[in-house]
Amino acid sequence: MRQLNPTLWRTCRMLTGRTRLRLLRFLLENPNSTVTQLAAMAEIGISDASQELRRIQSRGILQVERKGPYVFYRPAPDPQVPSAAPLLTALKTAMKYRPACQDAAIISMAAALAYPRRIAIAQTLLNGPVSSSELIRIL
Repeated sequence: MRQLNPTLWRTCRMLTGRTRLRLLRFLLENPNSTVTQLAAMAEIGISDASQELRRIQSRGILQVERKGPYVFYRPAPDPQVPSAAPLLTALKTAMKYRPACQDAAIISMAAALAYPRRIAIAQTLLNGPVSSSELIRIL
């Protein structure tokens, strides 16, 4: 089995895709869905759905199970990816309290963290307040 090592900023960038977010929302509401079911829900082709689901899965927030000719997906963090569990929890919470018509807000939040420098700033500030000159020096 190959080990995943996705970066948080690239995972956030992946979450800016509207189709991927719709697929994730549907999976949170309907775990263990097949690619065919997900494609129908998203109104996209099966091959497009499969490709988008592989992108999400490669970030460590979906698990795949193959049963015969069927491929089932469910939201579950990959233990090899440290950011997967907290990110999936945040997505579940955001989608629980925001209807699908507000997915643009989730996309905006993900886009705000889709750059490595912004992630570094956020991680630095989690340790406590720092002056702007100190922040510049650290980064």
